Formats: sequence, C-alpha cells, structure tokens
Amino acid sequence: MKPDPYTTLNAAVALQNRGDFAGAQALYWQILLDDPAQFDALHLLGVSKCQQGQQAEGSWFIARALDQRPDDAGAHFNLAMALAELHRPTEAIARFDQALALKPDHAPSWFSRGDALQGETRYAEAIDSYQRALALQPGMAGALANMGMALLASGRATDAIGIFVDALAKGADRCTALVNTGRALQELGRTAEACDSFAAASATSPDAAQPRWLWAMATIPELPGGVAEVTASRPAFAAAIDSLDAWYRAAPGRDRLELSWPFYLAYQAQSNRDLLQKFGALRARLMAPFQPALRASPRAQGPIRVGIVSSQISSHSVWHAITRGWFAHFDPDQIALHGFHLGRKSDDETAFARAHSASFTYGERRFPDWVRAIQAAQPDVLIYPAIGMDNMSANLASLRLAPVQMASWGHPETTGLPTIDYYISAEAFEPPNADAAYTEKLIRLPRLGVAFLPQAATPRPPDLGSLGIDPTRPIILCPGAPFKYAPDKDHLLAAIARHGQLIFFHTKNNSPLSHRLEQRLTARFAAEGLDFAAHAKFIPFQNMESFYGLLARADLCLDTIGFSGFNTAMQALGQCVPLVGYEGAFMRGRLASGPLRLMGLDELVATNDAEFVTIAARLAQDAGYRAGIRARITAETPKLYDDKEAVKALQEEITRKVFFV
Repeated sequence: MKPDPYTTLNAAVALQNRGDFAGAQALYWQILLDDPAQFDALHLLGVSKCQQGQQAEGSWFIARALDQRPDDAGAHFNLAMALAELHRPTEAIARFDQALALKPDHAPSWFSRGDALQGETRYAEAIDSYQRALALQPGMAGALANMGMALLASGRATDAIGIFVDALAKGADRCTALVNTGRALQELGRTAEACDSFAAASATSPDAAQPRWLWAMATIPELPGGVAEVTASRPAFAAAIDSLDAWYRAAPGRDRLELSWPFYLAYQAQSNRDLLQKFGALRARLMAPFQPALRASPRAQGPIRVGIVSSQISSHSVWHAITRGWFAHFDPDQIALHGFHLGRKSDDETAFARAHSASFTYGERRFPDWVRAIQAAQPDVLIYPAIGMDNMSANLASLRLAPVQMASWGHPETTGLPTIDYYISAEAFEPPNADAAYTEKLIRLPRLGVAFLPQAATPRPPDLGSLGIDPTRPIILCPGAPFKYAPDKDHLLAAIARHGQLIFFHTKNNSPLSHRLEQRLTARFAAEGLDFAAHAKFIPFQNMESFYGLLARADLCLDTIGFSGFNTAMQALGQCVPLVGYEGAFMRGRLASGPLRLMGLDELVATNDAEFVTIAARLAQDAGYRAGIRARITAETPKLYDDKEAVKALQEEITRKVFFV
C-alpha cells in the first residue's frame, strides 16, 4: 500500500527544514511520479531548489505549481523571490504585485518588492513599499535599513540618517547601521563625523573589513570645501593604506574581498602615481591567495582570445566612449572577443556586445565564479576598460588571469596595480612626459584612440522660463558632475560669470553633492563681489533629449578643469556648441582639449587660467565670432567619429604584445 501523499509531503518538509534537500527532493519526486500536477510537491520542490541556489530550476517548478493553483499568494511570493535572485526585476515586481493582490497584508512581500524596485532605481516606489511593510510589521529592522538606503540613493541623506538610527534601535545589525550612517554623513560633507561612524563600526566588529576600507576611502573628500582639505587628504590617505596593511598582517585570514577603490583621488589634479602604486601593491598582495594557476599550454592557434571585463557593457559613458568601438571593429579573424559583463543592467547595447562576441558571460556571480568563467575562456589578453568604477572589476584586475593584461581610461588614471601591464590611451590625450604618471607601460593610440559614435537623440527645445534662464543673456553651460569642479578654480567661474549666466545641473537623484557645490560657489562668488543667484543657477537634471535641446540653445559650454568630461565634450561638439577646453597636466584633464585640437580649434584650448577666462569671455560677448566657430565645428566634427583605424592600431598593439611579450 502506497503511503498517503500528505504523509510523504510532511516527511519531505521535515527533511527540507533540516537542510536535507536531496532527501526532501526525492520524496517530492515520489509524489510527482504518481501525480505530476500535485501543487504542494511542485511548489516545495521549487522552493528547495532555490534554497540550494538553483533559482532558474526552482522558478520553473514554482511556475508549474502556479499553473495548477494561480491564486496562491505564497507561490507568487516565492516565484518573485526567485526571479529577483535571477535579476529579472520587472517579472519579479509583477509577481510581488500578484502576491499582494491576493494577500495585501503580507509584510515580507512589501519588503522584498521594495528591494526589487530599489534595484531598478525606482526609489520613490521602493520607499512607499518599505513604508507599507513597516505599517504592517513596525519592528522589521531590515525594511527600515533598506528604506534608509533608498532615501540615501534618492538624495535624502538627512532623512536616511534618521532611518538608520531608528533601524539600530529596532535591532538592526549595529555595524551595518553605523556603516550606512557614515555613508550618509559623507554624502552631506560631514566627513569627520562619517569617519567617526566608520570607526565606531570597526570597534563594534573588529574583524570586519568593510568599515575599515570605507574609513580609509573617506580620507579623500568627494567634494572638497577648499584647497587645504585636498592638501590634507593626501598624507591621510597614505597613512590609511599603511593602517590597512598592518591590520591585515596582524590577522592574515581577514576578509579580502570587501575592498574599496579611492575613486575621488583622480579628481585631484596632481600626480597620483606614487599613492596608487602603494595602494595597488596592497590590493595585489591581499588578492594573491585567490590567484589561480595560469594555463601552461601554449597559445592555441587561431584568433587571439581577448577578454573584455567590465560592469559597463550597456548604455553607459564608458561603453559609448571606449568599449563599443572594440566590439564593432575588431577583425573577428584576428581577434576573438569574449565579453564578461559584470553589471546588472542589460539593454540593446548589451545585446550588441553579445552579438559581436565569441562568448559572452553575463549575470551576477560571486568572485570565484567570475574567476572560473574568465579562466574557462583561456584569454590571451584581458582588457579592463574602467578599473576603479566598481569593486568586482578591481578585484579581478588585482589577479593575473591572462598572460597580457591591459587597462583603459574609463576611469582615466593609472591603476597602480602590478598585475596590469599596459594602459591604453591616445596621442590626443597625453602630454610628452606622460609615461611618468603611469605604473603601466603606456600605449598611445592615434588621434582619440577610439571609434566613437554620437548617441542618437532628438533635441527637445527647452522652456527657458520654467528653468529660470534669461534668454536675453549669454547661456554658458557647465554640465560637469559636481566632484569635477576643483575648489582652486572657482574664481575662474566667477570671472566668466561676469559675461553671461552660468548654468549648472543638479544630479539625477538630487544628491547633496550639487547643493554643496552651489554653497561653495555662492561663497566664492561673494568673495569676488558677485551675487551667485544673479549670475548663475543650478537647474534640475535633464534627460538626453532635454539636455541636447539645451545644448542647441546654449551659447557656449565650459570644460571642467583638471578632470574633463569626454562624453559631455563630444555631445557639445556634436550639437555644434563652442566648447572652451583647458589642457591639463594629465590625461584626465585633456579629454576635451584633445578633440578640440584634433579639429584644428586650438584657439578654444586654454593652457592657463587667464586664457580660459579670455576665451570664454570672447565667445560670450561676440556673436559673430561664435557663429564662425559653430560653422567650423560643423565642418570638422566628422574627424571625431568612428575612427576604425584607431581600433585597428589597438588590434596591432595586442598582436605585438601577445607574440612578442
């Protein structure tokens, strides 16, 4: 006599609760052999697969269970959780909504729905979802903590701090709450308090790596209040590296994956080679235990196997500026591209990369899984377009996973890593003595070194009145991100403002950074005898169509000094807007002057402060001169686009490095 299926089901659930997934699944299959449509067996088999990390298989079984009972809220919730783990957020959110339509008082569904929405940067909706979860279950510390992160990401750092404090009082992990509080304080420019919060987190969890790394990175200000703050930050950062080094040497088994990168160091217009070499040596030493053995066999015949490792293989400034041209124009008979997309975003550009790859690996993976995936491709060369933009690519770049390893200028600064052999740059961006700024061997590709194509967008004419822009005065756009404006150059902006109205932009999430920059500029303008509000203004972030429309209406655009914006410069020139460049001492300060010189518009390139003001003032005051410059830009912009020969030059460099390394 066969056992009752519910007796078998109860036995399976008991095994599953004890973690014996194999035993539980054997019993679920026993039930399904007799009744393939048995809802509970299908559902719980799927849940057990998900508990083992097999979300793709588990979601299939849960979906089959829902075919039998489409009004089961619990199954919709579990399927939503599996889809969220598979990074299919649109489907996950739809399933959470179905679960809540059936069971609106289910707090975990509201909580997890909030997480899915936050992953899609739909912060306002995420905050509402967390609030609904908390209304049902006020003590849900996780919902409080995650709502705080959504508030922080949406530019509400002050509100986020209050939530983190509340989460801590309700039992949230103390170290995590203090770390998150530190991040919010840092966003508000309260750096000393942020460091205190990170230090308190370290004291709470002495063996936790994350708060110590964040503490070290906080020594580099995101938006310095003045030159003295920049000066003090450099020895403080060096000391922080030494402190981290000593901490790891005291206990070699401590976590080596929760590292950070000094992203904002690049925005200081000084040589960072020595600091980054010190930092890179520490990173490489910490990652050395994860170093796999390189293949001993000689290189296979056929095309050179080149891996591109990036979190930005999607519509992103790094992709548009640098990486897309490689996928578009490498000769597949000579170069077999293997894409490793570390990011979560997938779009038409991701599909383009996949279509132009010999293999393409995408989807969230743990660090060891990425190492194995890269090894499986057996690359001859690995290229990291933007080391420093995310931790995963930095961790991978700190290992030797290919005989030849290269970086490029997605984050335009030397990596300092002893594991990176070459730095891919361009003749138009590098001064004669540039090699001294790099720990890598410098490759200067011809011209801009990239096959750039302008992004298609239909300009939307701006409503200047609603933006508070006076159409009768020269419109001078200042579109750089807040952290690109160095405090020692604020006086130049004040001088230029006497000749028109400067238009700055708040960040997309209206973060405190742009408001802090506005405060700093207001003070500097006042010191120069100017009312900031009468000569400049910050307007809301504009989408691509609106920004292009504003560019088309602008009289001129200003480069950011010390750290140029390549994509912004190319967008301005693509709309035939006169651009004032400032040729810096390092590559990162020449991303606008390079295209201008390539077009023969050297007269728009300043090499000192006085020239920058003079060029901008003439463009603002002389409409005839502006019109002539616009005509020349129109004639010369084709020189900037789709430079296949530059990609061919990189292909030749790769061939030489592989065969003559």
